[in-house]
Amino acid sequence: MNAPGHVLITGATGQLGVALSRKLAAKARRLSLCALDRDELEELRAALRRDFLPPVSVAALDVRDERALGTWIGELHANHPIDWVIMNAGLGGQVAAGEIMEPPERTVALVDVNLKGVLNALHAALPLLLKQGHGQLVIVSSLSALIGYDKAPVYAATKAALRVLALSLRPALRGRGVGLTLACPGFLDQPMHHGRAGWRPFAIGAEAAADKIVSAAQKGSDQLHFPFSMSALVRALALMPLPLRDVVYRRLSGQA
Repeated sequence: MNAPGHVLITGATGQLGVALSRKLAAKARRLSLCALDRDELEELRAALRRDFLPPVSVAALDVRDERALGTWIGELHANHPIDWVIMNAGLGGQVAAGEIMEPPERTVALVDVNLKGVLNALHAALPLLLKQGHGQLVIVSSLSALIGYDKAPVYAATKAALRVLALSLRPALRGRGVGLTLACPGFLDQPMHHGRAGWRPFAIGAEAAADKIVSAAQKGSDQLHFPFSMSALVRALALMPLPLRDVVYRRLSGQA
């Protein structure tokens, strides 16, 4: 697949979003970025303009707002047809000390941003890409989608839903010119959330993660699980009977 012409990235001001923006600013002909904070977006746009050539447009909007997101994507596509849509916007979860799940208000936000936000982007962008007959979708999930994560169970559940969504969409997209890459990274070296960092083996830098995601999308890969060591560990745990998995996990994470 050739380098993309026009790339749209949600959650552009987060750790991974910034790295993706910088990586693609060196490849694409145009970037369109959205996030919640206007000042952070303008700061990112200024930095990209200093270092790279492509024009960059930004929009301060919430991916939970289906109408606003849909209007923005539609207007962008009408003026400059979109080639890639990277659905990266997401919230991290973290269970407080002594608790079992994220608190109710955080649970609602996790579902609304991590799952509904992706659905809103898909509902707006997918028909446009199908109509033009080409494009690439990237859904950013997590390795926690494969086996869950006891330190952030609702977060892991939203990422598992994205994984199943991608697996369900892929057969219908075959032969229609629109690719779908499911990216499942492990821990980034700077966590998304505040509070207890917990067990974070094989953490990877945002720049390295962005390199892998962009490379996979450019190749049209269906799935990407990384880093290799963490992916291998997660896959091994996924194959174990649940009682054995629990014992091994507790030992590895220092809980037993």
